[in-house]
Amino acid sequence: MTPDITSVYPKGVRARIARTVRYSTYDKAPRVFMSTMLWLSICAAILMFLLCNNQFGQEIAILFALAAFALVQVSFYSWLILSADSKANFVDSILPDALRLISSNLRSGLTIDRALINSAREEFGPLKDAIDIAGKKIATGYDEKVAFMSMLERINSQNLERAIDLIVQGIRSGGQLAGILDKIADIFNDRSMLSKEMRSTVLMYAIFIFFVLGLGAPVLFGISDYLVRTTTTGIGAQIPEINGDAVIVGAPLPIMSRSAQSVSPDFMTMYFVLAMIISAITGSVILGQVMNGKEKAGLKFIPILITLSIVLFFAIKYLLSITLGSMLGGG
Repeated sequence: MTPDITSVYPKGVRARIARTVRYSTYDKAPRVFMSTMLWLSICAAILMFLLCNNQFGQEIAILFALAAFALVQVSFYSWLILSADSKANFVDSILPDALRLISSNLRSGLTIDRALINSAREEFGPLKDAIDIAGKKIATGYDEKVAFMSMLERINSQNLERAIDLIVQGIRSGGQLAGILDKIADIFNDRSMLSKEMRSTVLMYAIFIFFVLGLGAPVLFGISDYLVRTTTTGIGAQIPEINGDAVIVGAPLPIMSRSAQSVSPDFMTMYFVLAMIISAITGSVILGQVMNGKEKAGLKFIPILITLSIVLFFAIKYLLSITLGSMLGGG
C-alpha cells in the first residue's frame, strides 16, 4: 500500500487544514490539497537550493531552501484562509435576504422543510446548498436543531451561527419562526450598516498606513541604500586620509568608522529588503484589523505591499544612480 505523504504533517495540523478546506471554495478532498502543497513546497526548496548552492555555498543554500519551503506552505494556507473568509463574507452579505425569503415562505403556509427547500436559490451561492440540505434533513425526520446546525459544516460564518442559535431557541420556546427570522434579518442589516460607517471612518488611517509602507518606507530605504553604497565605494575611495606625515588615498570618509567598513553595501541592501518584507507583513495584519476587525483579513495585502515596496525600492536606487551618479561618483 502506498504511504500517504500528508502523514508528515502532525495530526492536529492535518485536522486544521481539512477543516479550513471544507470552509473554503476548494472543491477537492483535503488530502489532495495537502499533497499538492507539500510537493510544490519540496520542488521550490530543491530549486532554490540548486540556484543558491554555487553562488552562496551549501549552508546558505540550505537556509534559502528552507525559506522557500516555508514560503510556499504559508502562501497555500493563506490562500485557503482567505478563500474561507471570502465565502463567509458572501454568506453574511446575503443572509438577511435568505432569512426574509424563508420567513415569507413560512407566512404563506409552508412547513419548515418546504420553506427551506423552496428558499434554496442559486443566487445564494454556498448558502443555497446549506439551506437545501437542512430542509431535506428536516423532511426525512432529523431533529430541527441537528438539521440547522448542519448548515455550519461548510460555512465558517459567525453571523450564520448566531442566526441558527436564535432560530433553534425560538423554535424550542414556541415562538413564531417567521417573526423571528424577520427580526434576525433586521438585526444583521443594522449591523451591516454600522460596519460600513465604521469602515468609512477608519479609511483614512488605512490609507495612511498603506502609503507609509508601500511608498514612504521604500523611498527612504532606497535613498539610504544609495548613500551607503556611494559613501563606501564612490566618494570614500577618493578622499585622502592624513596619517602622520603620509597621505593615504582611498581611505574611508571620516563619518565611516573602521567597524562600519565590515558592513558591505550588499548586506545593507539585503537588510533593507528584509525590513520592508517584515514591515509589509506586520502592516498588512494591522490593516486587516483596522478595516475589518480581523487580522487574517489583511493577508491579501501582503503580496501587494511586498511587491510594491521592493519594486519602488530598486526603482529609487536606479533613478538616483542615473541622476546623481555623475555628480557623486557612485551608483
